[in-house]
Amino acid sequence: MKLSVIRLFLPWFIFALVGSTLIAKENSDRDAAALIFEKAASAMDVRLREIGPFHLSGHLKFYGIKADSTAYGQFAYTWVNEEHWRSELSIDRFREVAVGGKEKLYRLRSLDFDPLRVGQWRDVWEYPLKNLKLRAGDVINKIRERELKSGEIETCIERIPKDLSVEEVCFDKNSGVLNRHKGATITSEYADFQQFQGKSFPHLIRVISKYEKKQIIEFSVDEITARVVHSATLFDPPVGAEVWPICEEVTVPKALNSPLPQYPTEARAQRIEGDALVYILIGVDGQVYKASIVQSLSPTLDAAAIEAVRRWQFKPAMCGSKAVPFEAFWSASFKLY
Repeated sequence: MKLSVIRLFLPWFIFALVGSTLIAKENSDRDAAALIFEKAASAMDVRLREIGPFHLSGHLKFYGIKADSTAYGQFAYTWVNEEHWRSELSIDRFREVAVGGKEKLYRLRSLDFDPLRVGQWRDVWEYPLKNLKLRAGDVINKIRERELKSGEIETCIERIPKDLSVEEVCFDKNSGVLNRHKGATITSEYADFQQFQGKSFPHLIRVISKYEKKQIIEFSVDEITARVVHSATLFDPPVGAEVWPICEEVTVPKALNSPLPQYPTEARAQRIEGDALVYILIGVDGQVYKASIVQSLSPTLDAAAIEAVRRWQFKPAMCGSKAVPFEAFWSASFKLY
């Protein structure tokens, strides 16, 4: 009788043991990942108070989406503290000035939307400034090491940020600096690290598109210097600027109603198919307030995509308990079967 009791409860004991082992490994991986992110932030973050103000400038290349073309431009960034910073972007016919204030971002653009490459560049530039840390809700899938062709070892963390897709973040094992960030659609490579005020800062950033299967952006730093800001108006909000809340941890919007676009008869008869890329602005009430074509397919299909997305309804993006506006790109796919 005792033997049968042992047999009955043994599987539950094994299950509990395996479960506790998995939890312990998950906690161990999270602790290890947190240390790796902290090392990278410590090695790279030039925005610490003890370092002081600095000014950075460099040149940008945006490679064309369809045509074999290249746009050349400039990017500059001046930093004093979290409430006093300014960036300027000028490329092709697009101009933007952004000024950071207390919990607010003031942004003046030459267009009322971001071109695709501008949105991609902003994500790449901001990633090492905002994301070299673990946040509540992040899931660590695995941590691994691999040897590069150069013989150097890098440590790669596969994580799922809250409400986002899986990403891989790789760091140089010795220095701790960020080598590469691989997201759902683009991969960013950070290289040519040089010392500034005791920190390592990448002087070359390359961006590769998963779907376009090519390099799409390159940024080279021309200079980064300690700078005492003398202009009293440098950090004043630009006249006519949009005002955006600054939030370190945004919960992305969730679609509640998102009907697909109707395929126009004319476009179907002409056998036109492909993807139209749409910029959308989602308001604090979950409504779509702006919708602009950033990659055209055809006039009729573009119009169908805009008409559909303007009817969408979202649970709005959240910063803590407060709803905030949110910008996004949506690819409207039209396929003939």
